[in-house]
Amino acid sequence: MPDFDAERDRMVAQQIAARGISGRHLLTAMREVPRHDFVPADLAGFAYDDSPLPIEADQTISQPYIVALMIEAAEVAPGDRVLEIGAG
Repeated sequence: MPDFDAERDRMVAQQIAARGISGRHLLTAMREVPRHDFVPADLAGFAYDDSPLPIEADQTISQPYIVALMIEAAEVAPGDRVLEIGAG
């Protein structure tokens, strides 16, 4: 089984922070949220790759950078509650 903590750290450093996303709370959240829990089990090893992945109902989970970019653009702050449905 992959070291998901290390994969999340790599994802944040290489895909998100390296592309200019700098919000401390956003980067912390991206390091903590277990993205692999939101994809089918057989794709968990790809959860932190720089690409979207298929999920149920012929939908996809956006690539991590796009998720971070949308959160930054929406100016989501600690304590905010957001329900994102098909905004990708």
